[in-house]
Amino acid sequence: MLQELDINSYLKLIDQFASKYAIIGTFSDIGPTMCSGLPITQYDEPKMSAALEQSNFKIIESDRPVHITPSGGEQAYLFVTALKNLV
Repeated sequence: MLQELDINSYLKLIDQFASKYAIIGTFSDIGPTMCSGLPITQYDEPKMSAALEQSNFKIIESDRPVHITPSGGEQAYLFVTALKNLV
């Protein structure tokens, strides 16, 4: 599945280039299922935590802002700050 390969490639890049912290924003589990006509992957904190474990990161903070679009719709996001395990 191409989307899964893309996600894994992104996680490898985070592990390679983030020295200590990473801030990641994505659609939340209560957000849209498509963006600009493309399918997206929704995340909650446990799902993001599981994904980040592949890149040796753990979540230390999260936020779930809701963006109001120009047309008045709502888009829910998940932002996490993750700390790299430097062992």
